Amino acid sequence: MKKTVSKLLLLITATSMFAFSSPAPTIAAAKKYKKENLPEWVSKPYSLYNEKKVLAAAGSGPDDSSAEAQAKSELARSLIQTIDSKTTLKSTATMYDEQVSIDDDISVTAGIKNLTGIQIAEKYYTADGRVYALAILDRQEACNNYSKIIKQNDTQIIEYIGWAETHPGDIQSAVYGQKALKLAADNDYYIEVIRLIQPPYGSDTSISYGSYIQLYNDVTEIKKKISVKVIVEGDVKGMAEASVKKVFEKIGVTCTDSDLDHTYLAVVGLELQKADSPDEKHFFCNYVYTVEIVNKNNKDYFTYSAYGRAGHLNEQGAKHKAMLLVTKDIESKFLEKLTYYAENGSQQ
Repeated sequence: MKKTVSKLLLLITATSMFAFSSPAPTIAAAKKYKKENLPEWVSKPYSLYNEKKVLAAAGSGPDDSSAEAQAKSELARSLIQTIDSKTTLKSTATMYDEQVSIDDDISVTAGIKNLTGIQIAEKYYTADGRVYALAILDRQEACNNYSKIIKQNDTQIIEYIGWAETHPGDIQSAVYGQKALKLAADNDYYIEVIRLIQPPYGSDTSISYGSYIQLYNDVTEIKKKISVKVIVEGDVKGMAEASVKKVFEKIGVTCTDSDLDHTYLAVVGLELQKADSPDEKHFFCNYVYTVEIVNKNNKDYFTYSAYGRAGHLNEQGAKHKAMLLVTKDIESKFLEKLTYYAENGSQQ
């Protein structure tokens, strides 16, 4: 009889040790902790809250911060997966290269633009120190925030388009048109998110510019009145000209080869010069270029210049590398400076 009791006690002890030493890396493993009497919300996040009023999700981790982060991530993940399953919203969300990744639990909440209001409502600590957290999001509060942003964007869009329509042919009009379209795309995104979150009392998603398509057509008409002719002196295989044209296209200005039908003229002066080398194994090439933009009245609009040096094992290679640096500078720094000037009317 003693042997039987001893074996039973040994079995119970071994079982208990196993139950408290096995980690619970995910919510799916919560069933292993039945003897811990985990709260119902761990496996049923909506057991404490009305699903019509809140979104809820549980997460776990070795400490408070990681458990909270995973809970918030799980909540956002469920919403992102719903969003990504909607083709119209996905195309709008990625229209400006805003890619959403749901692989990183810590950064996933950033995948939904301007999602605010996620709170940690509950926590539970297991005997082995693991932490469980419950994250909730008030549907109405989140949608009210999106509604507020939509209204702010709507006001800004009207201001951008109003300025552009009263300043036909101005580069700034094209830039404002682009910015208006970006805000309109954001609004389409927010309107769809509101629809998916389903606020219990609804949210105002009205806009005064009609629709993205209507605004796109308006901006297209604005852009038709703006064009630039690009002339490059000292170019190599058309590399600098292609980069300058790419910059103008990015800010919404059409490039033309016509001598008459343009509202701006961009003249680029480029010089490449062989530079002294500290040794016989390397070749160096200095470069300097200037972009001068004038309007149709031959009035100076914007000027930019840059210089630098490139090295290589042969002279031709140094020259090619110098041109690569020129194109890189045009498509980054020149673009940045021109965009800032077009938006603000002053140099950085």
